Amino acid sequence: MVLMFDTIQSELDRFDGVLADLLSSHRMILPHDGASPGFDPFDHILRSRGKRLRPALVLLAARSADANMATALEVACAIELIHTATLIHDDVIDDADERRGIPSVHVTYGVPAAIVTGDYYLMEAFAILADHLPSHAIGDAARTVSRICQAQQLQEHHLNDIALPQETYLTIIEGKTASLLALSLGLGSALVPHAPFRTELEAYGTAVGLAFQMIDDLLDYVGTPEELGKPSGSDVRSGVVTLPLIEALADPDERLSRPLRELLGAGRPLRANEAERVMSIVGSSWAVERVRRRVRELSDRAVSALDPLPDSAVKRALLELPTSLRNRTM
Repeated sequence: MVLMFDTIQSELDRFDGVLADLLSSHRMILPHDGASPGFDPFDHILRSRGKRLRPALVLLAARSADANMATALEVACAIELIHTATLIHDDVIDDADERRGIPSVHVTYGVPAAIVTGDYYLMEAFAILADHLPSHAIGDAARTVSRICQAQQLQEHHLNDIALPQETYLTIIEGKTASLLALSLGLGSALVPHAPFRTELEAYGTAVGLAFQMIDDLLDYVGTPEELGKPSGSDVRSGVVTLPLIEALADPDERLSRPLRELLGAGRPLRANEAERVMSIVGSSWAVERVRRRVRELSDRAVSALDPLPDSAVKRALLELPTSLRNRTM
C-alpha cells in the first residue's frame, strides 16, 4: 500500500513525535511487580506499533476535506490510542501471549496493569478528541467504543457455538473491526463542518473493515504467525467461531462437515491435536475459496462507495486498500 501511505507520509513521519507530545504531560509509570521494571504505557505503544492504518484513514479523510492537518494528526493519534486499548483488553480476554511479535502487556506486567493501560489509552484518546471535534463527532466515537464492547460480549456469548449464524458473525466483526475504520474516516471528515462525502467514506471504511477481518479470520486457519502478528489457530483454540469454520460446517459434503461437527459438537475447548485437525480440515476445504470470494465482493463494495468522489490523490490512495485486500485472496 505504498501510494496510500505516501500521500500522507509527511504527517505519518511526525506521528510518534506528536503522540509523545500529547502524552508527555500525563506520563504514567505503573509500579513493577518485583520481577519486572516499572511499565510506561507510552513506551509500549511505540514498541508495539502496527501498520498505522486507522491513523492513515483519519489523515486521508481530513486531507480530502481540506482540514487542518496538524489538528488531524492529533485526532489520528487518538484513534490509534483507542485501537491499542481494544487490543490490550482483547489480549487479556483471550489470554494471548503476544501481539505484533512482543509479549502482551498482561503477560509481562500482569492483568491489572493491562486493564489500567487500556483504560488510560481510552481516556487520553477522548481528551484529545474533545479538544478538536464537535460534540456529535465525540458522540460517534463513544458509540463506536460501545459497539466494540457489545460485539466482544456477543462473541464471548457464542464461544464454541457451531450453530452461529453468519448474520451474527457479521454483526460481531462489524462491531469489533469495521466500526473503528469507519469512525476513523468519519472523524477525519468531521474536522470540517459539512464536509462532503463523509457518508461515502464511512461506507467505504465499513466494507474495508469487514473484508480485512475476514482475511484475518481466514489466515488464522491457513496463514503464518508472521502474517497474523500473533500465533495462528488462536480462534480455534479459544472457541471463537468465524466465517471459515461456518462455511466448512455448512458444506453439503458430509466427509468434510461431519468430522468437524464430531470434533466441535461437545462445546468445550479443544485439545491441541483436535485444534490441529480442525485447522487442517477447514484449511483444505472449499470454505477457503468461499471466504476469499466474500472478501472480493466487499472489496468491490468499498470501491463502489468511492464512486461519487472526484478523482484526487486521496481517492487513488484509498482505492489502493481494497485492491491490496483482493490481491491477498489470490
